[in-house]
Amino acid sequence: MPRSSFTYLRLLVLLAALLLYVSSVGSLPSPTDDKNDKDDDKKDYKDVIRVKGKDSIQDAIKRAKPYTRIEVEGHHKEYVTINKDGIALVGKGAKLSPPDYPAKNYCFGKVKDASRKDTSAGVCIHGKKIKLIEYGEFDLHQRVGGVGDPVRDVSVSGFEVVDFDGPNIAVYGGKNTKVYKNELKGGKRYGFLTVGGKGTDASNNIVIGSAPATLSAGPIAMCMDDFSSAVFSYNDLSDYNIGLCTETDEAINQNNKIHRCCVGNFIDPVKDAKCLDNTITEWNDRCPIDAAAGITLGGAKNALVKGNYISIGSKPSVGNAGLFLGLENFFGVNEGNTITKNKFGENIADIFNNSTGTNYIFENECDVAARAPLSSPIPAPEYCRPRGAY
Repeated sequence: MPRSSFTYLRLLVLLAALLLYVSSVGSLPSPTDDKNDKDDDKKDYKDVIRVKGKDSIQDAIKRAKPYTRIEVEGHHKEYVTINKDGIALVGKGAKLSPPDYPAKNYCFGKVKDASRKDTSAGVCIHGKKIKLIEYGEFDLHQRVGGVGDPVRDVSVSGFEVVDFDGPNIAVYGGKNTKVYKNELKGGKRYGFLTVGGKGTDASNNIVIGSAPATLSAGPIAMCMDDFSSAVFSYNDLSDYNIGLCTETDEAINQNNKIHRCCVGNFIDPVKDAKCLDNTITEWNDRCPIDAAAGITLGGAKNALVKGNYISIGSKPSVGNAGLFLGLENFFGVNEGNTITKNKFGENIADIFNNSTGTNYIFENECDVAARAPLSSPIPAPEYCRPRGAY
């Protein structure tokens, strides 16, 4: 996980660089676990607590022992905090939205808005003994230097979470956290954010921004800033400035659908990330005209970008790239990255390589490929047919 605080600056630099180129709560014993049901996280839950519309989710969590399944129905206006191992929060047509009172939980202030005002998370999952890094001038969230006691095996599924002023769901210091089959709508800064964790798995979520507000520089649909091994897969993301941010070594972004965003996936200065088989389409015409890219690599090392389909359209007419490598004055050299077997549809430039490093770009299905300098691009048709290092 990178330690530099360039997350917000990254956005501004990308824009400039691309412009240069053309009932009651009760407890019952759970049934025997079949070991094959993802909905209960493959754990033997000793108890099931059921929460109806007029009851408090947080009260149920306080009552729960570790490895309890909490099933929730109805619309709840509250902040939810989970810091016990093995809690499975399962929505049964449940909706969570902001209450009228301010948040007091761990996640408050970990994310700031554009005016640097503290924000809150709808669902806050967190460990203990977390070493926080001082909030940087350009950071979009507070980062983590170490976790002494991670919260383990928490899962959240089946919820509609709407309109929180920070992340709709945030994880700080989690281990093997699962967030899946949720609808996350209108999170002002993030749909989903995980920081300082290991083994996070976020899949089959629908994440929708509240455009045009979430199209301005800053808001992100899903972001991983973990220590290692986060996986985001089969999510549907739309109407955010950035669809996916990858700030985790060995991260995997796979089979996601990203559309109506400004930048599809930004891969930060991390090692061994994988961006596989994603579909990135339809640049949002309410985005800033100087923010348009399918996938951007900024200081990435040994990433694998393979099997993606990128077609963001013909707008804007300048600063539009299906795949962009660069920003090295700010994030370091892109080095050792493999970009292969991607398919490009309609883009002003399919691939633009502004890297000084050795990267491997070959066997892509593309029409327009070029390399530096930005001011006078050099055609690079070899990126679109079998070749080696360039």
